[in-house]
Amino acid sequence: MIYSFDDLRIDEDEFSKLNKDILEKLAPLYHSTNLNLLAKLIRRNR
Repeated sequence: MIYSFDDLRIDEDEFSKLNKDILEKLAPLYHSTNLNLLAKLIRRNR
């Protein structure tokens, strides 16, 4: 499945500022479906 920034309601400019390594490490700790999905998408797109 392909998601766009509009589908996820994410600001593309702000997304580019995120530290993606830290986000991937912290996502599982919050047990948030959306956060885990975001981390999964980051891993897939690297």
